[in-house]
Amino acid sequence: VLGRRLRRQLMVTASWLMFLLPAAYALLNGWMAFDGRGLLAFLALGLGFNVLYFVLIRSGWTRRFRDPSVTVAQIFSSQLLALAMLHYAEGDTRSLLLTLFVASLFFGVFGLRTREFLLLTATAVGGYAALVAVENPGVSWSDPRLRVEGLRLLVLAVLLLWMSLLGSYVGALRSRLQHRNE
Repeated sequence: VLGRRLRRQLMVTASWLMFLLPAAYALLNGWMAFDGRGLLAFLALGLGFNVLYFVLIRSGWTRRFRDPSVTVAQIFSSQLLALAMLHYAEGDTRSLLLTLFVASLFFGVFGLRTREFLLLTATAVGGYAALVAVENPGVSWSDPRLRVEGLRLLVLAVLLLWMSLLGSYVGALRSRLQHRNE
């Protein structure tokens, strides 16, 4: 069981590293408001989170939890990093990088319940709404830039809600199959 948790943790780390490729591409094309040091800072933060979770799982410290893989915490951490990266994304790049939320939520299929999926959906959508509000103080809804952000928020909410319901369904199927096999 511990081996399976650690393999999942390594999959999470590998998938997080894959998202650095689009960020690096965006950086090279001038679509990010940070330089190479900023990208290295995101790399360090992401690896730091992943090392922390790996150590907590490997040490057995997380065995006391209902979810010893601390999936909710890991997904929430990735959401925080995604929000920070979105803050620095310029123009249409932001729309593309919003897919980071969908990909991170996918890992919930390994064991999240519907309520946990919906909680993570709410934190992602709420986090993005807060980011937009902080970045656009006093901007009227009639401003086209804010209306595009509204569309991004709506699409994000719909996609994550769909992913939550689909992930819950797949998780329930997986659980039933496991009980049947036992």
